[in-house]
Amino acid sequence: MLTKSAGARAHYDKRRAAGDQHNAALRNLANKLLRRLWCLRHDIPWDDRAAWPDFYAGQQPAVA
Repeated sequence: MLTKSAGARAHYDKRRAAGDQHNAALRNLANKLLRRLWCLRHDIPWDDRAAWPDFYAGQQPAVA
């Protein structure tokens, strides 16, 4: 996830900057991902913006 999602990477880096060790930052990231699994259970496609709102705050939505 760290290499596939800029939001996941930003969340991990934020936790590390806050003083978490590597394993603690990964655990926090994994817990956040587990909370997002409801999307998959309800056939809702993964939404990186919903998973990482702090990372995407202030960015303009993409125009289709």
